[in-house]
Amino acid sequence: MIKINVGKNLEIIREHFNKSQTEMSNMLEISLQRYNNYEKERRRLPVEIAKKISEEFSLSLEAVFFANELFELLNFEDQKSA
Repeated sequence: MIKINVGKNLEIIREHFNKSQTEMSNMLEISLQRYNNYEKERRRLPVEIAKKISEEFSLSLEAVFFANELFELLNFEDQKSA
């Protein structure tokens, strides 16, 4: 079974766009604790929140959920094999 690490993807997106967790939570209109729970994978990321992230950063919804898509879009060629 393939493990999808959405929390790590959120962290990569946030850091790529030089955002803090506080800025992300404000943008998404959720609490900092809730955002942190998504990034730490203590809560599942709802599609509605993923869609807001994808729209805000002009990413595909797939890129939020799947590392290969994300790495390709952000040109992380060296991390594709990770």
